[in-house]
Amino acid sequence: MWIESPPARCHPLVEASPDSGTTGLIADLQVTVTIFPFRADLVEECAAWCGGTVAFVNGAAALIVDGAVASLGDYVVEEDGAYLPDRPGGFDQRYLLA
Repeated sequence: MWIESPPARCHPLVEASPDSGTTGLIADLQVTVTIFPFRADLVEECAAWCGGTVAFVNGAAALIVDGAVASLGDYVVEEDGAYLPDRPGGFDQRYLLA
């Protein structure tokens, strides 16, 4: 998922309930999270947004946020004041832009 102007608001995707008449994944509109991609062109902006620290881990830029490590290409997800790194694989199958 490419985010042109981070941060962006998203809804998590959840499995539709059997009684909804829908199958597959649907956006949980009751929950909104904010995401920021940790990209090479946004390293300092992402760190400032989440209060993280830029470091080098195994020779590559990384972001240390709330004790977790985000690598370049990851996303940082904020929900209820907590910041958590999330891997890019399948990200667009877990979140939908609001």
